[in-house]
Amino acid sequence: MQRFFNFIFLSLISLPLQAALECSKILKTSSAPVNLKSVSILQVPAADRGVGFIVPNETQPLRLKPTLSHLPVQGLLLSVGTERGFISAAMAQGHIQGLVFLDLNPNVVLFNLMNKALLALANDRNDYLHLRLQADFKQLQNQLAKKNRLLSKENLNLLKRPELWAWWQQHVQNSSAWLSFHRPAEQNTDASFKEVNYLFDDHLFATLSSLAKTDRIFVYQGDLLSHESLMQISRVSEYLDLPYALIDLSNSWQEGYMGHESTNALLKKLMPFAQPNSLINFSYMNGQYRNSKGEVIFFYSSLSFKDLKSSSTAIPLMQNLAQLEKSKPQTQTGFRNPRFRDDMY
Repeated sequence: MQRFFNFIFLSLISLPLQAALECSKILKTSSAPVNLKSVSILQVPAADRGVGFIVPNETQPLRLKPTLSHLPVQGLLLSVGTERGFISAAMAQGHIQGLVFLDLNPNVVLFNLMNKALLALANDRNDYLHLRLQADFKQLQNQLAKKNRLLSKENLNLLKRPELWAWWQQHVQNSSAWLSFHRPAEQNTDASFKEVNYLFDDHLFATLSSLAKTDRIFVYQGDLLSHESLMQISRVSEYLDLPYALIDLSNSWQEGYMGHESTNALLKKLMPFAQPNSLINFSYMNGQYRNSKGEVIFFYSSLSFKDLKSSSTAIPLMQNLAQLEKSKPQTQTGFRNPRFRDDMY
């Protein structure tokens, strides 16, 4: 195993280190790799530091279910963002045995930390709904007192801090941006989050509750392209002795974010942590399809590491997805490449 870890270190050492100095003033990663603690919150991040990104904007993740419910590998899910990771882990029907979040946005990181703590604290789904949507700080502390010995020190320390709960109340409980997620899908005119919202499904909730209560949800702050972040990803895999079954990149592959070349290089660096049949998920907005509000709809396309190895590049897939995003409903036709899994339907 040590030789394996040395190989990973050598393969990653050439990556550019993109330390987020400003973010590190707000969040810092634990220096103890043995227990793999999530990041520590030093202070509440400012709302202007991208707090809007905590609200999920991919409202039809059910399109990803054919991929998630038939994952060929059991293991870890690496996800950016917030609810996309929780939803995907819940939909995977037991294939996901650990959930790893990695994001640079401090508000996104704080949401994931608080949500995993509430999932660990709640007795059941109804209890979780009350804590998430209604509980004030006093009610939270009363429940903490009853479960003190059952929660990790990490989760306890988070939920005992009034300033962090005030952040949760302002940006989650009392924010109208969460309206479509905080109510049953049948109340949404476009059926947003239909069949995927663990807030209203006991089976989906049970999956996440189990992961949280067994401390198998890990939250880290960092840049996917940095050496430090990739080393942390490898530590979780090594510690749990599990491969990554799914790498969910969301739309970070776009040129406005990591870009095609950097994404392709990243995926090659992730190969040692995955199995040949492990999948990489790409989100994209297909310009041919819009909802009743005229908004572009998100779709999903996935690629196996086996396909990546045989073709040596994922750039053609990303280029095709980029073309789809620019397409117009009247003139373009759908893209389908037999070399790649495309779950657009």
